[in-house]
Amino acid sequence: MFYCQPHPYELVPIGTIWTTDCCPMDTTSCSYRDYDRNYVLELDAVYFDGCIGLETISELTILYWLREANRSVLKSNPPDDAEELGVFATCTLDRPNPIGIGLGLVRKIEKNLIHVSGRLKCPTGTPILDLRPETLYCGRTQLPAHLTAV
Repeated sequence: MFYCQPHPYELVPIGTIWTTDCCPMDTTSCSYRDYDRNYVLELDAVYFDGCIGLETISELTILYWLREANRSVLKSNPPDDAEELGVFATCTLDRPNPIGIGLGLVRKIEKNLIHVSGRLKCPTGTPILDLRPETLYCGRTQLPAHLTAV
């Protein structure tokens, strides 16, 4: 089996994900459209200008670093399937490059704090790598009635 020589890449977190719910995280579901948990995305002050225009976005794709993941795992047994599968065919948090991705419904923006609801499958204190508008062509979505910009 051929493995590529690793190249050094530098990922700089732009902030931190804080959970605001006290309920335990359900890591058995792959459904990212279940808006059942609340989070605060705290962006570092140096990235605050990157939030300009964010008040026009209703949903965000959130990329984060799963720092507690086991990077040596290549096979996994999904909880709903007895068959062992490769990690790329599962929602396991353990993977060679543990980049998490989730969808957050924007609820409120307060300076560098973005309140979202969704299912991110990560513990509180998880580093944020990037935020992207959740639209087909990375365009603008209409401001939803529930969104309150402060």
